[in-house]
Amino acid sequence: MYTHSKKKMNMHRVELENVEFEKLFDVKCEDQVTSRMILTPAFMDRIVSFVHKTGNQYEFLFQGNAIYIKRKILGKYLEVGTEKNILTNLS
Repeated sequence: MYTHSKKKMNMHRVELENVEFEKLFDVKCEDQVTSRMILTPAFMDRIVSFVHKTGNQYEFLFQGNAIYIKRKILGKYLEVGTEKNILTNLS
């Protein structure tokens, strides 16, 4: 679970029906019902298929009406802060 929030979250492990999804991801949520509404069997199948096709490791965060996707990157990469305009950070 990846979050920018500084407040402590009351997360609990969610066990899902998709065995392959369970091998790839550790799902934690404050509300089990909400997690099952978002992670439908069809959506989990699509995520598993996506991960296998790309061959990368990902973390997903569902917050409000947004989905944040974090891809594991090996080696050097550019990190841009969110406090400033992206062009300001690059100059």
